Amino acid sequence: MYKVLIVDDEILARAGIKALIDWEKYGFSVIGEASNGQIAFEKIKEMKPDIVITDIKMPVMNGIDLIRATKKISQEISFIVLSAYNDFEYVKEAMKEGAKDYILKIQMEPEDLIRILQNVASDMESEKKNKKDIEKLFDRGMIAVEEKSFRDIIFGKIKTEEEMKEALSYFTNFKADCHFTCMVVHTQSKGIYDNKIDKGVYDIVTFIIDVIKESVIHLDGSIIHHVNNYDFVLLLNVEEEGYGFEISQISQNIQNSLKKYLNLKSWIGISLLHSGPESIEKAYEEAFAASRRCVQFLGKSYIYYHELLNEDNSSQLTEDKNYMDELIKLEDALYKGSVKEINAVFKDIKDKVVASSTITKREIEKLYFNLSFIINSSQYKLNISDGHNPAINTINDIDDFIDMTRELQQVVVNKIKGIDQKQQAILDAKKFIQSNYKNPISLTDVADFVGLSPTYFSELFKKEEDINFIDYLIEFRIKKAKHLLRYTDYKIYEVAREVGYENIYYFSRIFKRQTGLSPKQYRQNKSKKAEEKAKVEDGKI
Repeated sequence: MYKVLIVDDEILARAGIKALIDWEKYGFSVIGEASNGQIAFEKIKEMKPDIVITDIKMPVMNGIDLIRATKKISQEISFIVLSAYNDFEYVKEAMKEGAKDYILKIQMEPEDLIRILQNVASDMESEKKNKKDIEKLFDRGMIAVEEKSFRDIIFGKIKTEEEMKEALSYFTNFKADCHFTCMVVHTQSKGIYDNKIDKGVYDIVTFIIDVIKESVIHLDGSIIHHVNNYDFVLLLNVEEEGYGFEISQISQNIQNSLKKYLNLKSWIGISLLHSGPESIEKAYEEAFAASRRCVQFLGKSYIYYHELLNEDNSSQLTEDKNYMDELIKLEDALYKGSVKEINAVFKDIKDKVVASSTITKREIEKLYFNLSFIINSSQYKLNISDGHNPAINTINDIDDFIDMTRELQQVVVNKIKGIDQKQQAILDAKKFIQSNYKNPISLTDVADFVGLSPTYFSELFKKEEDINFIDYLIEFRIKKAKHLLRYTDYKIYEVAREVGYENIYYFSRIFKRQTGLSPKQYRQNKSKKAEEKAKVEDGKI
């Protein structure tokens, strides 16, 4: 609820503004009023309003001086100035001093005040967000450098000892020369990124990392980073003796915590025990392969890489390594919803398979399974209703793989193109208006219906429809009123009620502003034209 202070030297003007709208209905609360700038300034210091609606010309201290004085003690309070037609020079000066908007007293309408208040509130929310973003910028910058260094290490992009030494310098707690193991925590997509609008992805990822940290805080050395949309990678210094039991406990704790705090299911792959910086890449490859394997084939919540070695199925391990970059890129592209990037990844995979002279039928089957698994782990789930449920054992050669992959690619692309949450929200909002326009409707009512905050919905509606929500609602109601005036015998007050206006005088004023005619004039004009048209059609004139 935004707190509003009303400032005007005329008591009737202040009373009129207070009575003009249902403030709380639109997310505002009038916390006080003042008769001049000096009194207002003292109340601003005491009450700390979010918005001040002030007249310009007042005794003791005018509106412009009030804005100047307030801006010296706070930049977070927004001003809306009241003006008459001959005050425009003062209005311009007020805007220069930091006023957000102005409104003409003589023609102030409820919808005008509502629109200006909502616009100011929207600006204030954006400013708050920008301030928080700036405060996080430095921290995020350092994290970004660390993440790049970590990715370079695990993906084998470090070529020299000096480069490795520099990259590891960001992680002083981890000792690469001591025994360590790698863990890949693979998280399901549902629950992490479904609420991007209300909570940023960065904040969600940070929270997940904090949850994981709690499970390894007792270890002397560890690195934890988010490396793609669904994977969190850990390098953990452990003692050689009894490390298996300890890692099992850590894995269980991580999974239990993710389930408890985020209702998030996860699978964890664990590498063999290693030592030396040169072994980090290999440890990651092992953990990555194990994480994918445990969910795809064994159904376990966590799995050690050595369990894969005992399966006598080395082709799977080789395949994971050979196509690891492409699979990770596909996960990223699916998260972004980028059709261009998805098509590029599929092309790279098909080209790589065609160019291979040694790939086996088993490897092709596994690769196709991995592609299907990654897609079904994303928000773009494929099911039987999509008409795509091929049997993997029908892949006999590279040509079959190319055909089935092309079909898989097309299904994914088509599904992504059909998903547009913003457009759907607007469509749902319009349907709500069409069903409820006869009743009192506020921006908050519609925003709640589509599951968005009022501020974000207001911005989205304006951006997508190129018209404010209030103006759209008015236009829709007037359109319905025109129809009733033309084709029914309803009295004017009945038409007003049918389109959501209890006050016939307010309805008439809105109608005339939209059409240039009063409701009565509009009905008479349309009736006359219809009569003339009928006479022409009857050949009477």
